[in-house]
Amino acid sequence: MTKKKLSTVNENFMKDIISKGVPIKREIPVERIPKSEPRFRDSRKRKEIKLSYVDEYLRKVDFENRQMVTITRQTHTSLSKIINILGSKQSTLGGYLENIVRKHFELHKDEINRLCQEQPLKPL
Repeated sequence: MTKKKLSTVNENFMKDIISKGVPIKREIPVERIPKSEPRFRDSRKRKEIKLSYVDEYLRKVDFENRQMVTITRQTHTSLSKIINILGSKQSTLGGYLENIVRKHFELHKDEINRLCQEQPLKPL
């Protein structure tokens, strides 16, 4: 059988620890950053913003001449969650997309027209 090796203990180190105590780690002072105030302190403002978004994007759209488009499943899931949380019984995914696209065209109409005019016309 092999003999177990006993670990050697540094007696001087142990005496120092006992006499002086274990050295304590110094805490580094953390720089405190003041918390910024919430953007909307008044819940009425949040409700107004929520209502204006709902009124703008989740209002009912009557489709007379429809076309099919394809979106990813992830986008479909995200849009469905938004409609279920914010929308009414009359809100539909198609209506939500229609309102988003209409608003996009309204906001970027000049840029879209400029880019289209820069493209050379292709003869038929």
